[in-house]
Amino acid sequence: MPTVTPASFTARGWQEHYSGFPADLFFAAGVGEPWALTPHLHVNYAIGGALQSMTYKNAVGQNTYLFQNGMWNDVNISLFAASPLQPEIAFARALA
Repeated sequence: MPTVTPASFTARGWQEHYSGFPADLFFAAGVGEPWALTPHLHVNYAIGGALQSMTYKNAVGQNTYLFQNGMWNDVNISLFAASPLQPEIAFARALA
């Protein structure tokens, strides 16, 4: 299972979820975009840094799982090939 270092994500502009739960980081593509109103990525990890999931949440709140149950979903990841979020997906995937 990939290991997540929160500092490596926050150095790239990821932020802690508004709830303050430290194991939930999110990334929106634009500077200053309110995360609740724009498509964004979420990374969840366990104590010790094991990556639990990576999801894309669209503007209406629907999740698409990119990583879940220890596996990357190549079909879902391919949907974001031209997305400004792609570099962040590739970064997380490189941790594996």
